[in-house]
Amino acid sequence: MSREPVSTPVVAETDRSWLWLDQVGVGLSLTCAVHCLAAPLLLTALPAFGLSFLADDMTEVVLLSAALALAVSSLCWGFRRHKSGRVFLLLAVAVALIATGRLFAEERSESLLVLTGAVILAASHALNWHLCRSCLDCQHPEHQGIA
Repeated sequence: MSREPVSTPVVAETDRSWLWLDQVGVGLSLTCAVHCLAAPLLLTALPAFGLSFLADDMTEVVLLSAALALAVSSLCWGFRRHKSGRVFLLLAVAVALIATGRLFAEERSESLLVLTGAVILAASHALNWHLCRSCLDCQHPEHQGIA
């Protein structure tokens, strides 16, 4: 007598629909990192193209705020599924680096700290996505039936 694994296709499809948040989070975090790298280099050329707002501090604040808000919601949702606190450790390191860079660092080291924080934030989304995918594909009873 073979034992069939318990299948919950509706729950699995619902959970899979949330995975796009981590993909958007990776993209937003990396956009923030590219902004940190490119803004100082293109500072003189941006006004000629009508893009001077990209070098504005408010653009960075908006990007960082959106990336962090998305990270918190996405990682909290993922934690419900995979129960791995590693994603929050990466989030904490990213937030610490970004906050240190924005609030306390000199201009030269600010970009490096914020850039590193944004890349680690993207890594937290990638890890969360991987852990969620692993749980959706596994057959452990504790990973089945969680909405």
